[in-house]
Amino acid sequence: MGQATFIASGVVPLVFSANPIYPGKTTLYSGSVSGQTEGGDEYIYCKGDPFVLIELRFEGLSANFFDGGFNYATKSQNAGTQCIVNWYLNVFGGSRQPFTYRDPFGEDHSVSIYGDHLDFALSDYGLYSGQILLKKKLD
Repeated sequence: MGQATFIASGVVPLVFSANPIYPGKTTLYSGSVSGQTEGGDEYIYCKGDPFVLIELRFEGLSANFFDGGFNYATKSQNAGTQCIVNWYLNVFGGSRQPFTYRDPFGEDHSVSIYGDHLDFALSDYGLYSGQILLKKKLD
């Protein structure tokens, strides 16, 4: 088993210091929304393509891996290093551009970040635990 990795063109890969906790959570979305009128009729709107939401849960990530060496004032990372905060703010956070998630089993997935925030907490002994949500479009 390898290490979970985020890969994007022109960027130093982010190789996780700890793999996601398994079993992970995967949710399939149809791309449609539905509702019911006051008269009891159901309506369905096709609002997009179906996709899979992949939840990566982590425990015990070091503070150095989470945001070590990241300068919040300039939004910059030390050359040749990576951390989760840098990837979130500078690589995929605002742009939602696709990147490659290589899972611990060596399979590559074309994904983008899902949501508008990271959900991590500082736990005992200076370690971080939290989740990253990835959106994988279905072809």
